[in-house]
Amino acid sequence: MGDNPNKLLGFIKAVDKEQPDIIALQEVGNKVLPIKGYNYILSPSAETASQHGAAIYAKTYLGQPTNRHPRLANIVHLAFQDLDFEIINMYIAPLYGKGMYTKYIKDLFNREKHPAYLILGDLNQEAGAI
Repeated sequence: MGDNPNKLLGFIKAVDKEQPDIIALQEVGNKVLPIKGYNYILSPSAETASQHGAAIYAKTYLGQPTNRHPRLANIVHLAFQDLDFEIINMYIAPLYGKGMYTKYIKDLFNREKHPAYLILGDLNQEAGAI
């Protein structure tokens, strides 16, 4: 979406019409667009204000992120109290990460006990490795 007012207006209109319970965005930079009726959690870009970063919006209270990896700034990982699964939204820039994100996801699944995961995002080159 960037800062293009027409794209932002179109996005807001679509959200207003469809009323999704959860919205996952990637490449949001380090700023977030407030959406009326939604709470959000942003994992901002460490590099630039205009690229990378991920955010999750939800109609319910989001609480605190479940997991915040210090070197993986483009991940929002949430466990909702009233759901039996966790949501992971991530952005992996092309030629960036070098396996760190794949390791993050594989480590989650290698836990002896783990919930179901809903993995969303722009995974680029690492998608096939997960």
